[in-house]
Amino acid sequence: MSEKNIQTDIMLAASQSGATVFRNNVANGLVGQMTRVDKDGPVMLRKGDWIVRNGRRTQFGLCVGSPDLIGWKSVVITSDMVGKRIACFMGLEVKTSTGRATEDQKNFIEQVRKAGGLAGIVRSADDAIGVLNPLNL
Repeated sequence: MSEKNIQTDIMLAASQSGATVFRNNVANGLVGQMTRVDKDGPVMLRKGDWIVRNGRRTQFGLCVGSPDLIGWKSVVITSDMVGKRIACFMGLEVKTSTGRATEDQKNFIEQVRKAGGLAGIVRSADDAIGVLNPLNL
């Protein structure tokens, strides 16, 4: 099964378990003043090409190493605040059966866990539910 298909299954299962889930695309790109070229020109541009003037690099997504899926899971907290709910940050790094997490991804997951969030490397919807419900929250 492809990572995209696994991701779709996980997003559905996570949503059904009460989590709010977003796809987190991390990438680099160019931003600037964009001009669309509608006809060929002397620099061999083709119809539909774009020119980015005054371009500069930018990063999209949270940060390098942040997981494929992010969001929160609402949980009921301890007895002194019975009935109140808090949003617990969650991050799921989706991998195929042979996929490997980068050091940046492993570090991000570790930092989320240290801070009390829910995070892990998941290869199936069942893995994701295990991360999101460590104590059957």
